[in-house]
Amino acid sequence: MSETAITATEHAHEGESHALPLHTRVSRARAIVILLIISDVMMVASIMAAGGYLNAINTANAFKVSTDQPAFPPGLIVAIVLVLSGLCYFWWERSVRAGGNQQAAVVLAMLLMLGAFGCEIWYWLALNYTTAPLSAPAYDTYQSIVLLVTGFSTVHLFLAAVVGVLMTGRSANGRLKGQEYLVQAAGYWWYYTVLSGVLIWLFTVIL
Repeated sequence: MSETAITATEHAHEGESHALPLHTRVSRARAIVILLIISDVMMVASIMAAGGYLNAINTANAFKVSTDQPAFPPGLIVAIVLVLSGLCYFWWERSVRAGGNQQAAVVLAMLLMLGAFGCEIWYWLALNYTTAPLSAPAYDTYQSIVLLVTGFSTVHLFLAAVVGVLMTGRSANGRLKGQEYLVQAAGYWWYYTVLSGVLIWLFTVIL
């Protein structure tokens, strides 16, 4: 599909959206993001609960071996970059609410989120988990859970980075006028991504 066709489709969609009352558009945007967050929280909480339970009943000391250590420095860098990204997005959101548009803030927030996504992949590789001999499972329980929650976190960061690119494009093209509520709705996912990323990293360290 050509860029012109995509733009025409977007404008048509926006035209249909503008036909709805403002409070309906605001409620719909918030509800969609909140439902996404609730469903995601349930999945992540289930994984963490399973990991904690398996660790608690580790009577045979087979849950984790001595060489299973989290890659602390890369994880800490991801956490710091995420927090900075969240602060930049908050700065942008506040400026939009005040009637301005600090585009530098959203660009910085988006770049930091992309950086966090890259660092999360580095974190995954830095775990350096290797397969065991053929007579044993490929990964022990601890390694499997850490790889799973790290993968979840990577998906979160990727989705947030995509949202950041879209919001940056809308901001640069002046297409947020009259749709400022989108900044707040996207912010729900942005802040959740930051919080969940930090908590997942702490979970892998404490587990």
